[in-house]
Amino acid sequence: MNISRAFLILGSIWILVGIPIGMYMGPTQDITLMPLHAHINLVGFVLSSIFGLVYLAKLEMAANILAQAHFWLPLVGSVVLLPFLFLLLSGRMAAATADRTRTRL
Repeated sequence: MNISRAFLILGSIWILVGIPIGMYMGPTQDITLMPLHAHINLVGFVLSSIFGLVYLAKLEMAANILAQAHFWLPLVGSVVLLPFLFLLLSGRMAAATADRTRTRL
């Protein structure tokens, strides 16, 4: 797997996910998802693109097994983090937690 290409493709996917969120927030003036939008665009798109360009410029770094770990570990972390951040910001996680707490009492 070409790690620089993988990072650049991943960055493209992140920006394609982040832009519609911003397009929703603008006209509706609903900024509750702004931290999610910022994380997707800055952490997802910008960092993935920078890493892809660095690995493209430094090919010897891309051949290392650490480059593979550098790609997969943040990807798995963001797949876990971002849905839960959405749930937290939209209030759905708090509602689910409150419902579970009421059933225990």
